[in-house]
Amino acid sequence: EKSRDEIEERIASVRQQQGGARRALDRYFAAFEEGSLSPSDCQERIGLLKDHIEALEAEERQLAQETPYEPSEAISADEAAQWAEFLPDLLTAGSAQQRKALMRKLIKEIRVMSRDDIVPTYRIPPLVRAVSGSVGPAGLEPATDAL
Repeated sequence: EKSRDEIEERIASVRQQQGGARRALDRYFAAFEEGSLSPSDCQERIGLLKDHIEALEAEERQLAQETPYEPSEAISADEAAQWAEFLPDLLTAGSAQQRKALMRKLIKEIRVMSRDDIVPTYRIPPLVRAVSGSVGPAGLEPATDAL
């Protein structure tokens, strides 16, 4: 089960790898055209790079077709509150690597404005989102004068 963000991150990584392989191919072709490499010197490496690019393109196509897991039903506010009670225990339990992985799942972005002003943006899983029609026109956020 992969989230949409994980799939998009992997596609971006695959595209970056494709770009690197294509640049390497271009360097081999340029060296060949300059006469600094003979065909026998670069033939095997060029074949490997082309195979690698084809494999990356196939992986990109497969990732583009993957449908991220979307839960079929929303949980209640009481259930979400029960999960929230366990959060401090989850953040202090387990290894540093496990805690770091949990934080990656919970936090979408961290903006550091200054040493005293750090603004996290949290991910809200679909299971915790408000059911359609259950939130009034004002929304979940408090009203502000700026809007």
